Amino acid sequence: MSPTPGSLLTLSDLAVGVARMNGAYDAVDVFADDVAEMHAADPLRDLPRLGDDPPRFEFSHAGLTYHVVLFLEAGVVRLERPRADAITRFARISGAGAVGALVGALLANAAVQKGSAAKLGMLLGLFAGAFADAAANRRPQRVFAMRFDPWKREWLFYRGGLRRWLNEKLLPA
Repeated sequence: MSPTPGSLLTLSDLAVGVARMNGAYDAVDVFADDVAEMHAADPLRDLPRLGDDPPRFEFSHAGLTYHVVLFLEAGVVRLERPRADAITRFARISGAGAVGALVGALLANAAVQKGSAAKLGMLLGLFAGAFADAAANRRPQRVFAMRFDPWKREWLFYRGGLRRWLNEKLLPA
């Protein structure tokens, strides 16, 4: 059964969540199969591609620029507010090819990583902040678990029993 569009997160939902954190958290990590844009016929088609290791795209929302980073093995999408050094470090890749196969692998890995937890049907994310370095797959010094309410279209505190599991699965090594 494929998800219905209203039951998924959008990149805009992720951007609103990061912006709401007022700089305390710079990024949010979610499972790729929870993001509506990953289920599109031609995913990320309109987003400029910035890099390939890991795949990185530029996304704008409400006048702010974000990076969408795909962690293939983990099946994770990270939306992050780029640091000043990242803006100059990444240049748009012209003529970037289709990313359909890339996203297909990302979605398959997300399903494997979620395992039986997928049956819970919750949209969970880890907001991350205070990154130690500027590497593309850097580890945050602090994380904050949140649950997305698809009916209210807002992020809520998550205090459930899956927090440790989220830290293991959503934060790419």
